[in-house]
Amino acid sequence: MRLVLVMIPIFSVFVSEVGLAQTVKITGLGASKCAKYIDDISGNETSEKTYFAWAQGFMNGALVRAPAGIDDNLDLIPHSFPVASQMSFLKKWCKSYSDSDFSDASFALFKELRAQVPK
Repeated sequence: MRLVLVMIPIFSVFVSEVGLAQTVKITGLGASKCAKYIDDISGNETSEKTYFAWAQGFMNGALVRAPAGIDDNLDLIPHSFPVASQMSFLKKWCKSYSDSDFSDASFALFKELRAQVPK
C-alpha cells in the first residue's frame, strides 16, 4: 500500500483531466536509462523481473490515480498480451530508444495496453 501511495503523484502527468503535461521526478528503476536497463537484464532474469515489477507498479499507480471512467476496463495483463510479451515489448522499446528512461518505456507499454482495450 505504501508503494502505491508514494507513486500516485508521479502519474498525474499521465491522467491530468486538462491534458497538460506536468514535470515530475521519477525515482527507482524507472529513472534508469534504457541502455542501463538493457545492460542490467542481459543474462539476468531476476533483474528483468524486477524492472518489470517496477513497470507494473508504475502502471497500477496510473490506474489508481485515473479519474472515474478513465481506463476502467484496462487489464494490465490481458490474455492477448501476456507478461512475457510485455517484457519483450519493454526490451525492444529500450533497444530502440536507449537514451530514454525506463519510465518512458513503461509509459509506452501502458499506452500499448490502452490501445488494445476493446472500444
